[in-house]
Amino acid sequence: MAITDYASLKTAIGTHSKVSSLATDAVVDDFIRFATEYFNFGGDPDTDPPLRTRDMEAVSDLTPSSGVCTLPSDYLQYRRVVEKSSPRRELRFITPDQAEVLYPSRYSGPGLNFTIIGSSLYTLPLVSNDVELTHYQEIPNLTSGNTTNWLLTKNPQVYLRACLMFAAIYRNDDGAIAKETALTRSMVAGMNAADMTANYARAGLSIKGSTP
Repeated sequence: MAITDYASLKTAIGTHSKVSSLATDAVVDDFIRFATEYFNFGGDPDTDPPLRTRDMEAVSDLTPSSGVCTLPSDYLQYRRVVEKSSPRRELRFITPDQAEVLYPSRYSGPGLNFTIIGSSLYTLPLVSNDVELTHYQEIPNLTSGNTTNWLLTKNPQVYLRACLMFAAIYRNDDGAIAKETALTRSMVAGMNAADMTANYARAGLSIKGSTP
């Protein structure tokens, strides 16, 4: 059976977990939500990173108030921050502690740096121009009201495996936990690696300095 939407995913979870009642049990909604959160946030940052592919990228124009911008509600991680001046200026990330040391008076001027505190992006110095934020956005969860998303369409297998991982945890099945965790991590790593290759394999080398 092809997995194309929320309903067919629920059926597949029941079939592949060999617990048919899960197909209609409300607890399966938890498995799907946990899987979506896992893709967005990952586990251990060194051994179990989140999913990060170009399908998750978005570009948002932010309008600062006194140099401070509100991040999009679906924001996960920045890729690039640019002040939309003429010429455009790319801002460099610094930590909040560095911001306190370098910009204690919070003066206005052309942007050089930025930092993120909570749901706000602080430009430093404080800018008045709009800010272009390239970022990773959250994968929306699957529900009866939102029956599909780009990841389920692109790779239904990884969604199924992540849900089966949480189903195994629910059943306290150590063998299934180990198997499904390994498969899920491998598939996420594979998608991340494929995306990296697609983005940079043909980039080539940039040689600085004079050429003969």
